[in-house]
Amino acid sequence: MPNFESYVAPLSDMIRDSIQGCSKMQKRLYLVFAPKMYQVCLRYTNKNAEDAKDIMQDGFIKVYKNLHKFRYDGSFEGWIRTIITRTALSYIKNKKNTVSYNSELLHLVKDNETNVLDRLAEKDIIHMVTKLPPGYRKIFMLYVMEGYNHQEIATILNCSEGTSKSQLHRSKNKLQELYKKSA
Repeated sequence: MPNFESYVAPLSDMIRDSIQGCSKMQKRLYLVFAPKMYQVCLRYTNKNAEDAKDIMQDGFIKVYKNLHKFRYDGSFEGWIRTIITRTALSYIKNKKNTVSYNSELLHLVKDNETNVLDRLAEKDIIHMVTKLPPGYRKIFMLYVMEGYNHQEIATILNCSEGTSKSQLHRSKNKLQELYKKSA
């Protein structure tokens, strides 16, 4: 995977030159960040490569159009990931696809107490998560898979933090309910 050190220009120069329309620097930015962002896209598209490519293309167009808005006060990769995630959510909403979950799911569920999710096999969780209502699924994925906090989720989905917290709580309860029915 390419890294920043493999390029002569530092990241700030690549951003500046990309803003000015330098296609060479835009390509370099793409090569650096596309592999990770493609994985994000795959998670939202049930590993559908064609849909993931569409999201990537739309997402990077938005990245290039909005580069001038990046303020260097946070991670550039995080800024791109936010744009790609929002593009994926919009794509899903418009296409009404189901959200995909991968093998990281079991390792990312974090609770202070042992619960039913700790006892489930990965394939069972994936199957059950796809049965969650769309609102629960989105928040569960953003919180568990993407690692966003409730404040960030509220901003992304244009809802309150309380809604994010309650939807996550309800999604976990629903997963427990689904588990009990399958047991």
